[in-house]
Amino acid sequence: MVDHSAVPSRGGSKRAAELMRAGVCLALAMQLVMSPYAAARATEEKPKSEAAPSATAASDVVLKTMQTELSRATAGLAKSDPAPYFLSYTVYDQNVVILAGAYGSLLTDTAMRRRQADVTMRVGSPALDNTHGQARASGVTSGTLPFGEDQDAIARVLWELTDRGYKRAGPTFLNVKTNTAVRAEEEDKSPDFSKETSVQHTGDALTVPPFDKPAWEGEIRRLSSAFRKYPEVYFASVVLQVQSSNERMVNSEGTAITSPSNTTRLVMEAQTRAEDGMDLLRVETFQAPSAAGLPNEKELAEKIEKMAIDLNALRKAPVAEPYDGPALLSGRAAAVFFHEVLGQPARRPSAKG
Repeated sequence: MVDHSAVPSRGGSKRAAELMRAGVCLALAMQLVMSPYAAARATEEKPKSEAAPSATAASDVVLKTMQTELSRATAGLAKSDPAPYFLSYTVYDQNVVILAGAYGSLLTDTAMRRRQADVTMRVGSPALDNTHGQARASGVTSGTLPFGEDQDAIARVLWELTDRGYKRAGPTFLNVKTNTAVRAEEEDKSPDFSKETSVQHTGDALTVPPFDKPAWEGEIRRLSSAFRKYPEVYFASVVLQVQSSNERMVNSEGTAITSPSNTTRLVMEAQTRAEDGMDLLRVETFQAPSAAGLPNEKELAEKIEKMAIDLNALRKAPVAEPYDGPALLSGRAAAVFFHEVLGQPARRPSAKG
């Protein structure tokens, strides 16, 4: 269980860190709830079974299909110019339940199942390939795979993503080579990729822990309703995300990895506004392998009370003044700081300057 708490303060680095941490927590919890991108890519349906989408390597039809299609694509593209020197497939199976509540009512009650794939395509050589510099996005092509164990259907989509990835990676690599030839020598001479020893690993199959959805619906209603006792809190929400997933990855170096996992995350958010108009935010995040590992309702209610107290203190706290004084830097931070501030070569003024 992880509990991230913010220290009441206004302004300055503490408040910036609080808002950054809160933004990360909300992005993780609300991604499937609010993101139109995720909604467009996900195939929504109620899971037919509570079993985790995992299997042993010997009986995993999806993994076998990925390996077969990878071998076919590697052999076929080896005759192309430029030929890929690295190719990998990663498939994500996810069963997700999301409950979100505010003001004592449920805002979201969603059960979702989806299967997505990432195809990584690298052409050229490890020293210089199509992902160099600003062209990094050309290395990955993503899409939605069909459910079930229809090998032909899965292989066809993987082929389509591979073809699309290669048709983008090839021209991008030619542009990279051209730009590298005409530009000044780069300071960073590290290669774009490294070769590693292949790995064969199959994670232990997981059994999805029992999840009492009606009970949690009631608890989220009660918890979100508790914020109504505090008039200074003008917005609050409670979001629960329960996810069972299985990640499969194979690549042209011979690696094959299967990683099942169960994750449950609860995020409670509360907002207020100071008299000078500054928006203030408090977030509590809890994570465990199952809902049974989360704090009980009494503990969560106590956290809500603490959040309200902190927000009230933040509303009355003075705004922190900008810091003007000495600073201590050590290790790599000092080297980077002095390089960026003092070590950059002088720039020639432009014609307009």
